[in-house]
Amino acid sequence: MSESDRPTIALNVEGVNYARAWADEHRVLRGRCPMAWSTELGGYWVATRYEDILAIAQNDGLFTSGKTVDPATGAIEGGIAIPPMPIPRVVPDETDRAEWKGFRDLLNPRLGPRMAESFRARARSFADALIDRVIERGEMDLVQDLTSPLTALVTMELVGFPLVEWRAFADPLHQLVYMDKSSPEFPAAVAAMDALQQRISEAIEENRANPGDHLIGYLVQGEIDGAPIGDADLHGMIFNILSGGVDTTTALTSNALVYLWRHPDKRAALVADRSLLTAAREEFIRFFSPVHGTARTARAETRIGDQTLAPGERVMLLWAAANRDPAFFDRPDELDIGRSPNRHVGFGAGIHRCIGSFLARMMFEEMVNTVFDRLPDYDVREALARPYPTVSPINGWIDIPISFTPGPRLSAVDPDWIEGR
Repeated sequence: MSESDRPTIALNVEGVNYARAWADEHRVLRGRCPMAWSTELGGYWVATRYEDILAIAQNDGLFTSGKTVDPATGAIEGGIAIPPMPIPRVVPDETDRAEWKGFRDLLNPRLGPRMAESFRARARSFADALIDRVIERGEMDLVQDLTSPLTALVTMELVGFPLVEWRAFADPLHQLVYMDKSSPEFPAAVAAMDALQQRISEAIEENRANPGDHLIGYLVQGEIDGAPIGDADLHGMIFNILSGGVDTTTALTSNALVYLWRHPDKRAALVADRSLLTAAREEFIRFFSPVHGTARTARAETRIGDQTLAPGERVMLLWAAANRDPAFFDRPDELDIGRSPNRHVGFGAGIHRCIGSFLARMMFEEMVNTVFDRLPDYDVREALARPYPTVSPINGWIDIPISFTPGPRLSAVDPDWIEGR
């Protein structure tokens, strides 16, 4: 099919205008052309209908997630990001089934529900220590002082990095996600990411010599089909867990806390009956879709909906659009904290469904409950809060200043990791 025969749009998923009106954009596209060809960012298909997105995500034989990077030129092909991230492939998210199964089988035992529960008490202790740091002064930033450091701390302890290094990991990961690739500041964010990548390489080398009792120590001793795992793939797995753990749950929790400030009746209902938080959590995931969208590449000519995709063409699966599809959700643009059933795809679908979903849910619960318990009257300074200027790939916040009634510390002593230095 020639480009002139396609329903053609000029949708830039990294654009500021799109970031502020994505729900409206999706509604229009879903109604008029649920599979549309965007001429932006090198050209790609945009999928906005739940059934189409699920069909693509579940057909990993026809739609590849694999990514290759030319070591000589840095040119990137494939992968799950549009535009591509200037980093090595993340594993297993940017692998296909033949490789994916070995990596996923290795990781699953260390990232399941039992593991998440084993970190719950630790997550609450991190949350309390972070709140102790600010509670006497009556003001803080929800992102910088709670939702970013807590997710970093839990993830780093799971993976096996010193907690005192949390800021060196969290800050560049956030910046790489929310900065426009054409921004003058973006090269500095990439340089900071290079330092983080080097730190991961050092940790792999250290653990090959002396494996620790954590995820890196486990992975360096792991085998797939009887063979040890190479450094590049170890690096890709560690980076995948760090990046997924640090930014997506931060975005989810930040969005939820802002929403609950704007809707005090719903906040009061959750505070009064914490059992409601389970259903509410899933609804926040659906409604805000922290992972806004991910990409696939067509292996062969195929038909999705009314459109024909050619081999090698890219398609953006807009999970956020699927999660607002009226064919699957009653009152999709309304946030219903008691919604059930809730077949959202906020964690993706198919073989690449988020491996860290149990950890994310646990961290969300502990942060929200800590805010309910210790900052019950928090007030968002909305005029100063800054959402991400782009929602691709993550729909999050840079900072959210709040004020509250000062309260007592639980401990007189700050742990040595508190400043992240």
